[in-house]
Amino acid sequence: MKIGNITSKFINRISPKPKVSLNEKIFSQGLNSDVFERSEKKDLIEEIQEKRNFKIADYKLLSNKEKAKLRKIGIVKDIQDHISVALSCGLSLKNYFDDVYGKDNYVFVSIGTSPSTIGRVMEFCGVETKYLPISGMGVVSDDFKFKYSKEYAEFLKNQKLTPEDIANSGKTYLFTDHIASGRTLRAFKRMMSEVYGIHPDVNVKYFSLIDKIRRVSKDEELSDSMELALISSHPQVFGGIPHLNFMELNLVNDTVMQKANFPSKIFNFELIEKLKRRKLLKYNPANENAL
Repeated sequence: MKIGNITSKFINRISPKPKVSLNEKIFSQGLNSDVFERSEKKDLIEEIQEKRNFKIADYKLLSNKEKAKLRKIGIVKDIQDHISVALSCGLSLKNYFDDVYGKDNYVFVSIGTSPSTIGRVMEFCGVETKYLPISGMGVVSDDFKFKYSKEYAEFLKNQKLTPEDIANSGKTYLFTDHIASGRTLRAFKRMMSEVYGIHPDVNVKYFSLIDKIRRVSKDEELSDSMELALISSHPQVFGGIPHLNFMELNLVNDTVMQKANFPSKIFNFELIEKLKRRKLLKYNPANENAL
């Protein structure tokens, strides 16, 4: 399903009323386009819209008045519901990984869009986090021959995800995707190994996000909620990771330069707010170039 269809359905759920408030209007416009009412001086919404994403550094520049303005936009139920689930699951996973691999001794790598909101929890808790835009690999047949992409190799190099980077870091790299049949993860693992030289090893792990959450979380209802969230439109809308079909890896540079949509930036803001209140917000310079 294309992102355009997903966001259109999302809009219909959150703004069906004939009379739309200014905040709802701004939020809906952010889902579909970059068009806002213009003034001589850029306002907060315009400035955020023009950023590629919304980061901790952007949050620190906000005044209390500006934070209050963004909180009014962020009251949309879909955002709050998904933050609640992603935050609970993300923190459970982080605590587990801290125990198993050692705090600050692993890298969380989100494959495609599905794990991206969990990735934001990791990122804003100070975990070194990488995002790899790549989708549609579930249709790859077993005899598919991956076409080498110099552009994607360069992207991996910029993200410090080469065999040399991994070996020299001393950290464990956790590559994760939401998984149902397992075909996507198998195809991705094969591509990383055969094409880009990143082989499964003691410091390179590939795993199913939902399987790991089910094992780590002692809350079965929370696990069910996360599984539903992963197959919904929410990670695609809120994660801010652009869609890139695996057959078009040569377009990765154009893809990663796309600005994240406005709802994902509001999601980041709300998540940062909640983590700060819990005193869990942590900046990691290794995430400066994270998508």
